Order: sequence, then C-alpha cells, then structure tokens
Amino acid sequence: MPQILGHRRGRVYNFRLGLTADWLRVFAEAAKLDKAVKIGGYPDRQDLSPDLVQMAAKAGCRISLGTDSHGAFQLRFMGLSAASALLGDVKRDRIVNFLSAENLLGWVDSVRTLSKGRSRPASASHKLHTRPKPAASAKSLSRHSLKSQKRKSKRLSETSRLN
Repeated sequence: MPQILGHRRGRVYNFRLGLTADWLRVFAEAAKLDKAVKIGGYPDRQDLSPDLVQMAAKAGCRISLGTDSHGAFQLRFMGLSAASALLGDVKRDRIVNFLSAENLLGWVDSVRTLSKGRSRPASASHKLHTRPKPAASAKSLSRHSLKSQKRKSKRLSETSRLN
C-alpha cells in the first residue's frame, strides 16, 4: 500500500492537461487514511498546484515534498516544492520530509495498518477522477508537432542543466 500519492493529475505543462477530479473527496479520503500527497517541483509538472496544496492541507493530508528528478542536477527543484507548500499554508509538522526517522517509520507502519483494515472495490476508484476531453484527438496531431514538442522539452532540460 502506498503511503504517498504522487502524480495525481498526471499533468505535463503545454503537453497534457492532466486529470480532473473531485479533489475535496480525494483529499478527504487521503486524510482519513493518513496518506500524504506529493508536491512535485519539476517545472514541467508542478503537481500539485498551490491551490490544490492548500485544499489538501485544509483536508488534513500530510504533504511530501519532491522534485520528480531524473538526474542529480534536477534536485534543485526542491525549492519549487517548498515554495508551493508555503503558498498553500502547509504547516511544518504535516510535511513528511521533516519527520524524524523514528516518526517517519512509525507513520509508515500506522498507514499500512490502517490501509489493511480498509479495502475498496476496484470499481469504486473510477469515481474519484476522470480524464479531461482532449482538444484534439491523438490522430489529428501531426508527427511534426510531436517531434517539435520533444525537441522543446529536451532543450528545456538541457538549459536547466546548464543553469
């Protein structure tokens, strides 16, 4: 059972909108199960947005700060996660990154114990989120535009590595 829910929206800036969901319900369930939701600081994702971070914090969720790094140079994105937590009014004691090792392990054990006592039918999970309707079908995207998007993403990645 996961303790931290990451990539909830599956958003990628200027490429994929990500999921829409009944976020109040999602965060209420996560809080009930004492799960954490992850703030991903990678610039192309920025998942969760500060407004959703604030909603998660108000619901009582724990928060995990992450970078979504795929290389050591991307670890600097942690500052974006921390900034989002500040904008979302997350209290330090709700951020799992700040737990002592002993408290972190205790929290993981309690989440596992709590999760074992609850099982949700697989069919119920589809009601928590839906994918937005795309503006254009995948077939209508030209090969050129996909290649262009990949080149742009690669340039952004290379530029961030240089800075």
